[in-house]
Amino acid sequence: MCLEVDDNQRVILKLWIQAAASKSELAGLYGTPPRLKVRVAAPPVEGAANEEIIRFFAKLLGISKASISFIRGHQS
Repeated sequence: MCLEVDDNQRVILKLWIQAAASKSELAGLYGTPPRLKVRVAAPPVEGAANEEIIRFFAKLLGISKASISFIRGHQS
């Protein structure tokens, strides 16, 4: 599943990111095992897409940007 809760009660989202999209949005489930597909308007250069993912989810969930972090995959 694309959502887990770890031992420290942190929510872990497993995502498939499409950078350089026309707009930032949720795009449903993708792949096997399923990941939440997210399109982001920022290009995948110099961390711009990563920053957009954090901004997008902070706004969507109504939480601070500092509350969001990447576990892995943030460089590819």
